[in-house]
Amino acid sequence: MILHVCSLQGVNCDVPDGVVYTDLHKTAQKGDELVLKCQFYGTPIAVYWKKGHDPTNSPNLITWVEGESASGSCVHDESCKMNATFSLIIRNITVSDQGSYICRVSNYKGILIHNFTEVSVFAPPMEPFPLIDECPGKLPNDAEQTCSLSTANSIIITCSASSYFPDIDLFFLHESKRMGATTIKEVANMDGTKNKSIFTLAEPSESPYVCVASDIPGSQDQRTVTVTVTFLGSTVAMTTSSNQTTLPPNQRGDVAKVGKVSFFELWYLVNNMDQTNLNILRDVLVDLVIPVVNEELTKKEAYDLLCHWKDANTLDNEGMMLKSVLNGYGLEHSWKEMCERRHDTTSTVSEELFDHVLRSIGCETKICQFIRELITEEPKTPPNVSGNRRDVTEESMVVLREWRDREQTVSQIIQICLALERAKCQPEDRTFFKATLYPIIAAPLGVRAIIFG
Repeated sequence: MILHVCSLQGVNCDVPDGVVYTDLHKTAQKGDELVLKCQFYGTPIAVYWKKGHDPTNSPNLITWVEGESASGSCVHDESCKMNATFSLIIRNITVSDQGSYICRVSNYKGILIHNFTEVSVFAPPMEPFPLIDECPGKLPNDAEQTCSLSTANSIIITCSASSYFPDIDLFFLHESKRMGATTIKEVANMDGTKNKSIFTLAEPSESPYVCVASDIPGSQDQRTVTVTVTFLGSTVAMTTSSNQTTLPPNQRGDVAKVGKVSFFELWYLVNNMDQTNLNILRDVLVDLVIPVVNEELTKKEAYDLLCHWKDANTLDNEGMMLKSVLNGYGLEHSWKEMCERRHDTTSTVSEELFDHVLRSIGCETKICQFIRELITEEPKTPPNVSGNRRDVTEESMVVLREWRDREQTVSQIIQICLALERAKCQPEDRTFFKATLYPIIAAPLGVRAIIFG
């Protein structure tokens, strides 16, 4: 039974006639129960709780009419109810419950009056947080986390927090200085909370890298996690006061371990994707801080944008950066296929392709530089750098044939692509493998328009 407000002991009945008193603002943690007051003078004919900004047209959550039981959408699903003092009680509050609430009253004179309450919802991140994604395992909430990662040159490290709302600040400190993030990724969950990851490039150092979480919803404190980056050893280990885990180093086929990604591998990555994965790749490109990415992305546009990103990246961290972002968007299989392509040595390069590359380079000095970048050991027959272009091309063909017939551990097409890049042979380093003059199918992976013997 709904009681008259002014007949209740302990309730403030000093409400002027013709007005509604409500809380101006209420804040609740996700999962809590929230009570919104509605006070007015006299005995009402009807009371309506609405969500929105329009007292007339906003949908009713609860409707109470004198002599009838309360009804409404949230009464039916039991997400809220109205108590004896006409207060709205929201059970198990969620992020979607945030917003403006209206208590609208048809008073004892039949006049409609109303007032608003603004409701804010917050959700602390899921424990434990923050986390270094490259560190194995999850730790007890009270454990002091110290993670050690090994690398030959540099490594992308990722700090994350999940299931928070509305916002959180994550940043890395190194030697007490705030570092810039190479990439920041924030995604929304189905329940309205968010997940955030920041990526930064870390060099081996005696000083640890500290990820700081600040502006934490519902807290004035900061939280930290520490990672130390050391020169490459036999293991990657994480230790805590009560826990130690050891992982093997990266496997041979991981391009991230090498650092540089060839233009051919970027082309192969894009052209092996169906339209669904190509749509996901658009978000990857945005995360790589590529300035302009069209909503409808073609494979040609995607490859051109990846080339732009590679040209702009002056550090040898392309592999690790690309792997981190691809994995973050669920494209691990695309990364794996690209790695497998690097170590496919079953296909050899045809003389037609060698000839195409040399003719495209044209300049005798550039040809010799390309040969030196491709073949790091001293070749049996060095190219003739003192002759004319024809002589240099012929001598280079001899050297390239000898190189092709040796045992290889990396795909020949990728070695050529990287050598062209190091020799600054543009645009050959990103176009030679797309030649369509020789429509030969690459074995065994079936990529067309690559010139293989």
